[in-house]
Amino acid sequence: MPSLTTLGGTVKHLRWVEVGWFHQVLGAASGDNRRAHQRDSEFVVADHETGTSLGDDYRVACATSRTLAAGHVLDVALPHHRMGQVSLRWIYVHMIEETARHAGQLDILREQIDAAQA
Repeated sequence: MPSLTTLGGTVKHLRWVEVGWFHQVLGAASGDNRRAHQRDSEFVVADHETGTSLGDDYRVACATSRTLAAGHVLDVALPHHRMGQVSLRWIYVHMIEETARHAGQLDILREQIDAAQA
């Protein structure tokens, strides 16, 4: 099976990561950032989704995350179903790592496309 790593799929996944960590763990204080859908589906771009709609959805999720985070101190103790507790500081660092990791994957895709066109 080919990789699901595409630009659109990665933006869609990063939107879900925002929702899981900021909206569910921080905003809802649910302690659970698992999603009801299969994780792979986050990388599948549906026919009705466009680069613009995926980018807009990601920007809205990030704006909501910033609003939720603004109401907390960095060291707030938040429940987490697997790790016991995490802090907003930990979530920020994790999100930086997650976004950087996926940006690196996209850079590799760009290099492969550039090489194929040469």
